[in-house]
Amino acid sequence: QIEKLSSDYSDISNVVIAYAKTLHIVGYKLCHRNSTEVYKITEKLKELMVAYSNIPQLIVEYANFLLTLSSETNDRKRVQKIVKELETLEALYPKNSEIKVIRVKGLINLCAKNDRYEMVKQFKKLADVYPANLDIITAYAISLYNLALIQNSEEAEETVNQLENLANAHLAIPKVVTHFAFGLMALSEKQNKTSARKNVERLKKLYACYPETTNIKSAFNNFLIQLEERSMTHKKGFYEKYIKRPQDVICALLAMIVFSPVMFVTAILVKIKLGSPIIFTQERPGKD
Repeated sequence: QIEKLSSDYSDISNVVIAYAKTLHIVGYKLCHRNSTEVYKITEKLKELMVAYSNIPQLIVEYANFLLTLSSETNDRKRVQKIVKELETLEALYPKNSEIKVIRVKGLINLCAKNDRYEMVKQFKKLADVYPANLDIITAYAISLYNLALIQNSEEAEETVNQLENLANAHLAIPKVVTHFAFGLMALSEKQNKTSARKNVERLKKLYACYPETTNIKSAFNNFLIQLEERSMTHKKGFYEKYIKRPQDVICALLAMIVFSPVMFVTAILVKIKLGSPIIFTQERPGKD
């Protein structure tokens, strides 16, 4: 219906833009179901952009649809083609600042299609090229944090150090700072109590620089709770390892033998006074 309207009222830009937006929505919903239809929609949006080159919103709508495709697909080669198409758009319309922003987001999506190690390398390259781009810096911080989660303690410490340098350089970006806090928490879980306690001072400095950030306060409090719990734990001695469990079992068996006459009499009284069943059962909601 909107396609018919756009052909009947092609001189009204808002109708054509509405048609382009509708194509975008339909294309997004078909991303994971019908690649042929998605291709047709892509071509249709491109045709609209060329036919109505005097309407900047159509150029942006086409670029945004390409960005949506780059986000929804896991095919790295396809995302590479999309980024090249966005680069072509930027070259054709150098005065359109929105296209440049979309292209950078496309680059972020491309980097995100790598494994965690390669992702960090790619985001670092992007951060070097676009040091003032908040989206890239944030994505770089998140990739460092995700990498630290799968590393051993030594590798994670090096990654968290990189994250700390990034946070100190970009204190104005809350997500970068909070991911450094989360990185410290992840690192502390891999370290012994003594090493983990050293991270408290690092988090205290961050806490002092950025007290208004709720996530950092939460991270700080969780961190202290973790360390407190760790300080309460201790290595099991010979008694706990080899004596306590057998002792508990023997004592329980002796108690059952001693009190079995009492339990037997109690069972008979329950049967007489209350009826069956002697042992109370009840159905409750929940697994099994």
